Amino acid sequence: MEDENFIDTNAPSEVSKEKSSLDRGNGSSSRSIEDTDENDIEVNIPDSDAGLATRTTEPLRYTATVSKPLAFQTNWRFLNKFKVPDKESRVPISSLFRPLSKLELQMAGGPKWRWIRRCALAAFWLTWTSLLAAALVIILETPECKPSPSLRWWQRKPMYRIALQSYYDTNGDGVGDLLGIQRKVEYIKKLHVGSIVITPLNGNKFNSTGLPFDGRFGNIQDLKSLLKTAAKSDIKVILDLTPNPASIEEYSWTNIDFDDHEMLEWLLFVKGHISSATTKDDVGIKDRLFMMLLFSIPGTPIIFYGEEIGLKDYKVSAYPLMRWDNSKHAGFTKSLPWITPDLDSYTPTVTQQTDDPLSTLTYYWNLAQLRHEEPSLQFGDFHILANTTDFIAYIRQQELTGILVVLNFGDEISVDFTGVYLPEFAVLLAKSRGVTPCQVINLHEMKIEANTGYILKYFISE
Repeated sequence: MEDENFIDTNAPSEVSKEKSSLDRGNGSSSRSIEDTDENDIEVNIPDSDAGLATRTTEPLRYTATVSKPLAFQTNWRFLNKFKVPDKESRVPISSLFRPLSKLELQMAGGPKWRWIRRCALAAFWLTWTSLLAAALVIILETPECKPSPSLRWWQRKPMYRIALQSYYDTNGDGVGDLLGIQRKVEYIKKLHVGSIVITPLNGNKFNSTGLPFDGRFGNIQDLKSLLKTAAKSDIKVILDLTPNPASIEEYSWTNIDFDDHEMLEWLLFVKGHISSATTKDDVGIKDRLFMMLLFSIPGTPIIFYGEEIGLKDYKVSAYPLMRWDNSKHAGFTKSLPWITPDLDSYTPTVTQQTDDPLSTLTYYWNLAQLRHEEPSLQFGDFHILANTTDFIAYIRQQELTGILVVLNFGDEISVDFTGVYLPEFAVLLAKSRGVTPCQVINLHEMKIEANTGYILKYFISE
């Protein structure tokens, strides 16, 4: 077909005659085709093949050259005008998109291809249905997660018990008061406590004024002001109003009502064991071990004021003056305090310990934050692993996450915890001595330093 549409440029003289007659008929000059600009070259397609030319997608295989004469058959009709591109700008045929021809479309619609398409569609829906069924089976067969217990406000955060007369004096009479607690609410908030327990206001060794509570502590307006300030910090205030007033010295941390008497007996045993296992020289170690115990066992931790800084009792009183800063009387009062400080029981002040990463106050902050962030420490199951003379270990388990607590009161030892179905590795969260490094501990052969406590987090795979 292409040979019929184009005439060889080396054809005999009839072509020249035809060209001459065309030139005379059109009144054109005798300018040869060699002198013609390549942009003026026109390619004409005969009428008989015009329809085919517009339908075909095959490119022309002949390229017009300005250096040779170009001739076509007679009865031409101008349909398109082409500009001959430069050789450098020609687009390769391989890069052109070639749509399916009519014959190829007819073949694709044949019985064979229809069968292939139907099989592919059936395979798609079968795969999709299988995946959906598998997902439903997994959902139905997977055991439900144990719901977390609903904690009341007194169970979520530690309680902070304050001996009112020894905390902070605002009016200069040497006795702590309600406004003193109000001014320290921001400090109390940083301790991550949820409530303040104020020791009895209606009976102590001070002379009674006949008011609902001792007038030296303040008045009703002072109490209302304290309640308002504490509420803004989301801190509850609990007043310990004893029907039968007694001396404030008769109260201690054991005045806690435990529902689980077995847990209370065990806690008393451990506290006594820690006290007997330490000497006067390492009393700070005792305090840290007991604090780690208090923040990791079930129940709400109750912290007595000053324990967060390691405040020591006086020889004559279990309620020493709180030490705030390095000013006179450690910032408790600007006048003579109600009790003479015991000079033999020195404790660094809050100001001194605030920026010290090794201080007791920083250690307390870390434990309080850890209990707040770890659900296992709030409501995880409690299981004792070891309870010997020098060594105590227990876990708090919540679903597939658990906390391992290790308290060593003796010399350095090595323990294999994998024998009690614990994983091989755990992450160290807290340590009672020094700065807690971020590291992974091998539970298969864990080395436990002397007089040191550890809190580790582990994960159990299904």
